[in-house]
Amino acid sequence: MADDSLLELVNSAIATLIEVKQRLEEGEGIADKPQSSDDWKPVDFFDNMPGPVTSEEMQKAQESQSSAPQQPAYTPPQEPINTAQPQPKIQTRFCRNCGNELSPGSRFCRECGQPVE
Repeated sequence: MADDSLLELVNSAIATLIEVKQRLEEGEGIADKPQSSDDWKPVDFFDNMPGPVTSEEMQKAQESQSSAPQQPAYTPPQEPINTAQPQPKIQTRFCRNCGNELSPGSRFCRECGQPVE
């Protein structure tokens, strides 16, 4: 059932392209055509267009796709490897007088002024 509707859609698209080709050959619908016919050369990309597709051709194409080697399944990128050197842990210190957290390298408590040992 789905193959018939797909075949119908493909044949409809081909018929539309053939009609567009005929209109282009007759000079219809070309908005940017140069004034001089010497400057204008049509591109014949429709010349290699196949005719309507039969259901046998469609089935053969589907079978060749199913027997073709499949691409490997998508694998998400791995987490980047952290190459940075581990930083030494700085031990948090507290003032023995008031309990305030001391800044690294400080010699006195900011809160109470007590010297740090």
